[in-house]
Amino acid sequence: MLRRTAALLAAFGLLLALAGPAMATETLNPDHVGIGWDAKLGDELVCEGDLEKYEVEEGEVLWHFILTDPASDSGTITATFGSTAEPPEADLVVVQEDGEPFTANSLHFWIVTPEDYYLKGATTDTDGGNLNLSHTCYGGPPPEIPEAPFAFLLPVLALGALGAYMVINRRKGSVVA
Repeated sequence: MLRRTAALLAAFGLLLALAGPAMATETLNPDHVGIGWDAKLGDELVCEGDLEKYEVEEGEVLWHFILTDPASDSGTITATFGSTAEPPEADLVVVQEDGEPFTANSLHFWIVTPEDYYLKGATTDTDGGNLNLSHTCYGGPPPEIPEAPFAFLLPVLALGALGAYMVINRRKGSVVA
């Protein structure tokens, strides 16, 4: 009886060992969990082409994920996003199939979300190296950088000019004839 149980457990263990690669998944790099769309803005040139290709509209964000060293030529990513809206929307779960082999032994996934979401996590159904968030692209005008008001700049310029005047006069007074 004991031998039969041991043999059954060994067979079951062998079955799990063989089935393991078929059930393998890769989980998102933990450093990328909690990232909002504005934390990893993509290069303008990269984003320009991606925004057009994936038809990202104003107020939407394109998230680009990369799985390195995949075990297959395609895969599926499941990404979960949380909402920063007030009041918060429900979590958004996006499944994107057929990741594209794009460059040097990697799979690439592109997901579009509304702008008020942040990344909570992602997994793939394909075994591989690392699953990373490469970058995000905002589908709209670039964020505006507010200009400093003239009322603030005027006192700064006046103090600078006064300081320069005092330094010049101090040097003139210290010259010995």
